[in-house]
Amino acid sequence: MEKQNNQPVPEQITEHTEEVNCQETPEKTYQKEVGKVNLLVNYAEDAIRILFVCTGNTCRSPMAEAIMKHMIQKDGREQDFEVLSAGLMAQAGAEASSLAWQTMSEMGLDLSWHRARQLNSYMVRDAQLIFTMTRAHKEMLSYQYPESSGKIWLITEYAEAIKNGAFDKQLQKTADGEDKTAAAAERQEASTPAPEIFDPYGYDIETYRQCAYQLQENLTMIWDFFKGARKE
Repeated sequence: MEKQNNQPVPEQITEHTEEVNCQETPEKTYQKEVGKVNLLVNYAEDAIRILFVCTGNTCRSPMAEAIMKHMIQKDGREQDFEVLSAGLMAQAGAEASSLAWQTMSEMGLDLSWHRARQLNSYMVRDAQLIFTMTRAHKEMLSYQYPESSGKIWLITEYAEAIKNGAFDKQLQKTADGEDKTAAAAERQEASTPAPEIFDPYGYDIETYRQCAYQLQENLTMIWDFFKGARKE
């Protein structure tokens, strides 16, 4: 039986993660989400918990987990970030697919330790950021956990937001003390939807390599932002 993590969310995080009013305009909602992510990355007292989600937790999300963990370990930031992966329809205990294992091995990474996990409410609750591989994953998670929708992102959309300057590393404070970011929602190029992470399951090794390259490209951009934005 899976051990449940009942560790409370740090007070500073709780203070700044109020539920987004569903009556607000998309622009205001987006700005609030940007602000919340900025606050979480910069001011969390404990490690930032990042959760990668795909369908079966045997291909995309474990590769993303392995790549991200390698980046964190390479920079010696294990005390600041925790990484986990899970699947929406996982067969708990299943190993990573053989081609995912081979692809990671070619990159100098090891997936022999991985066992698939079924996503549960505790994982969603305890994560500060949740990255999905497709919009369908994101929509399903947001529907099942509406209170957590503000921290659920398609991984490529998050990387694009960073590229477009949506996440400002420096918070601006208004006279009344309200925290805001300098970023504006219109700086996100909504007219050009970010691509999804294609599911390589059932395809050849080259498809897995392309998937891993896509993950690495996006995660490199995300990690460069994280390690620069996180308050020391």
